[in-house]
Amino acid sequence: MFEKSFSAEDVRRYYNDWNDRYEKSYGNIIQAFRPNNDEALIEDLMISLNLKMGHHYLDAGCGVAGASIPFVQKTNCQISGITISDEQAKKAKQAIRSLGLESKINVMQGDYHHLSDLYKTNSFDGVFFLESLGHSYAPEKVLSEAYKIVKPGGFVYIKDFYIRESSDKQMQKRIKKVIDNINRYYKYQVMSLNPLISHIRKMDVKLDFVKSFDFQDDIRIRSDFETKNGIVLFDGQAEFMPADWYEIKFTKF
Repeated sequence: MFEKSFSAEDVRRYYNDWNDRYEKSYGNIIQAFRPNNDEALIEDLMISLNLKMGHHYLDAGCGVAGASIPFVQKTNCQISGITISDEQAKKAKQAIRSLGLESKINVMQGDYHHLSDLYKTNSFDGVFFLESLGHSYAPEKVLSEAYKIVKPGGFVYIKDFYIRESSDKQMQKRIKKVIDNINRYYKYQVMSLNPLISHIRKMDVKLDFVKSFDFQDDIRIRSDFETKNGIVLFDGQAEFMPADWYEIKFTKF
């Protein structure tokens, strides 16, 4: 599951080069799995995250702070953000400054594989990964790093997708081919759910939930982005679901 297929530098260059393309299709909330409007997505995430006024959170893989900004506006919490892309960090800071939120949101360029080198131990009330953990070449290391910087009683939340399993060998081959395409086009390493959960359960945590999302996925933005940018995942064959989307949350003892 955790085979290294690309580096953090590869991901940095990818988002430096592609961020404008993402913003043209997605706006500043670069989330592929979403309901039919940004407000509904933010409200749904806030229910799962349960952000609280005055608490300090880390948005790990924050992009241009598209989710962090409304989180702060709605809850008056404090958020630090980290993105591997210096281009995204620059745009996030510009957006934060334009809204006068510099005292509430701080974004830096950095590598989330080394969170404990960048932030103090037990310093955050929560860490969340919104479609960002799959960009890791070593997600188990990233989660261990997140664990170090979360306070006892704090949480780690993951929104991501996982390879679908099938008892049909031919279908499993088709799934693997599409997953390989996703990884190549998006600089991703689509994870397997069971090994990830196994890794989490070996940490000193309470697994709060592993669940599917309540909203209906609206694929129009994702389809528009892929069409505009020549991304072909199914090689001309009929589309199907090669992965399942889940949200995972655990609390540090």
